[in-house]
Amino acid sequence: MQTTRWLDRESNRFDEIINRILAFRENEDIETGEKNFKIDKVFPENKTITLNSRELTFNKLNVSYDIVDAGEQPEEDRTTKREDFLIVYTTGINVNYIINKNTAASTLIRKLNGYTGKNQLKKNMIELDSDFFIWLISKVYNRENSIEVSENTDIQINSIKGLKGNTDDLLNKVTADGKTIMNVISTLSFLLESNNISQIKTDIEYKEHQHISLTLNKTSTIDTDLKDYTGILLGKEKELAFSELLLTIYIELIPNLFRVYQQEKREEAWGAQKYIEFIEKVGKDVSERIKEKVKSYKE
Repeated sequence: MQTTRWLDRESNRFDEIINRILAFRENEDIETGEKNFKIDKVFPENKTITLNSRELTFNKLNVSYDIVDAGEQPEEDRTTKREDFLIVYTTGINVNYIINKNTAASTLIRKLNGYTGKNQLKKNMIELDSDFFIWLISKVYNRENSIEVSENTDIQINSIKGLKGNTDDLLNKVTADGKTIMNVISTLSFLLESNNISQIKTDIEYKEHQHISLTLNKTSTIDTDLKDYTGILLGKEKELAFSELLLTIYIELIPNLFRVYQQEKREEAWGAQKYIEFIEKVGKDVSERIKEKVKSYKE
């Protein structure tokens, strides 16, 4: 599921926000649109977690409701059931929401809070672009996939499982384990044909998290699933494990990875020239692999 993060610019009172959302009541006269809301607080007591050397307080709210379309048919035929969630957390300074929506995410958060003014919410996402995605591909392809983010901490990019671009094609899996002929050909052909990579799927190892599967989009959404996860969180209750996984991704994993990318750009370890060198290297690998195959066939 796609998730986004939003900063509350109206209030930083964490408990007050939680209680206000739990107390939400819809207009009982509404006939179409969103109705029949049910909101449950997952954790009876707020939870804490330390990320990036800061202690955060958080809770998860599960929100279910009906979406009723206009029409002459019976209401049950015009009703779609929807289940969303909000992970609400505070740093002690600001309150943020992680929600399993992109389109209309701010509309739902505003409704539940009773916000009617302007600029009360702000999207709080790192803007990823095609160049960042190609940088990740180059790291894996060149076996530079162990990325140091601090003195004792690395992010291991184990594989790129797929890419999506303006050709709407998916790239065959690129791994750090070796350069098969399909690996290099698919990498080069995709990079040459797609000028606008919009999505990347990757497998990451980070600290005590042996396997995190991530889908990152240029639309500033992040997608992950606990069923694809291996690591220390599996020893925890499912709702807590999923909440802590998302918080780790948003607060540590992606910011640290993006910081290294920006640093390499500043130091010219990555940029237009490095991109050209990468493309040329993949092209050379393709040529050499073809020559090897032709030679072995003749022999």
